[in-house]
Amino acid sequence: MEKASTKRICSTLQFLSAGSLALLLIGCGGGGSGGDTSSTGEKQSIQPPTLENTYYTVDEGVQARLAGNLHGAEIESYALEEDIDLTVSASSDDNGLILTAPLVNAPRLVNLIVTFNTDDATYERSLTIRIRNTSARELEEKTRLIMNDASSLLSLGQDLALYHFSVDTAYLYGLITHSEKLRLLDEFSPESSPVYSQLQTQLDELSTAFSEYEKGVVADSELKQQIDVIDALAEEHGEYGVQQMIDVSDFSEAVVPALTYGTLQFSEDAGFFSRFVGNNDYGSWQDGKFSLNESYAPIASLIRTNLSQDIRCDAF
Repeated sequence: MEKASTKRICSTLQFLSAGSLALLLIGCGGGGSGGDTSSTGEKQSIQPPTLENTYYTVDEGVQARLAGNLHGAEIESYALEEDIDLTVSASSDDNGLILTAPLVNAPRLVNLIVTFNTDDATYERSLTIRIRNTSARELEEKTRLIMNDASSLLSLGQDLALYHFSVDTAYLYGLITHSEKLRLLDEFSPESSPVYSQLQTQLDELSTAFSEYEKGVVADSELKQQIDVIDALAEEHGEYGVQQMIDVSDFSEAVVPALTYGTLQFSEDAGFFSRFVGNNDYGSWQDGKFSLNESYAPIASLIRTNLSQDIRCDAF
């Protein structure tokens, strides 16, 4: 009887232990199918998609990656505030977005709203995209250079410096009196050029057009048209300077060869309007630099051959 009683107690304890273990497993989530958990048993929160920036600059006609971490989110939709053929997709490695920009005829600023969806949660990201008009890069650079050098073009700064040199040389050698020197200097007046006012107006309009171009309002074709007009006017304006140089050529040619060769035109290599740069009568290109012929060495400081060079109007 005593042995039988002991056996029943053990069976009861085994039953209670199994039941308690089942309750313990249920309390800890063991054997259940709850949400995502970490290795410590804690439920993980949903990670929203992130992008490194809200403003991006991209080139036209190519794909660009907008870096970030989508954390597995999918693109539900995207909206553009402008009517432009721009597409957006998620990168295959989850590290951001792939944006394909269309071809443009001016820089474009696009406001983009991307809606993401992940685990039934929705997220919106607002982005600003600037599309560069890379096909017009050289035109943009020429426009900036012309605007920055507009005052020198209007004043015919190069011919003015050489004209002063010629008159000063004549005075130094006693060929003219001081009063005649002053009279001759006053005669060089670019405002008397037949196209001065028209060229000035066109340069002002170019500055306005370029400002509108950068806003995407004016197309690159209009910039090109305006620059073509300026090129033609500059050539005609330059003829005034050449004529003034012819009038004092007897003075300058006592020191250097003729300074009346060439047509005033924009040098793509130098970045400014010149009758000298690129003209073989005055010099030649050597290792990317325009070098004057030796015969013009005495007045090298008066002939502009690079964009950073300043020329002086008075030789003496």
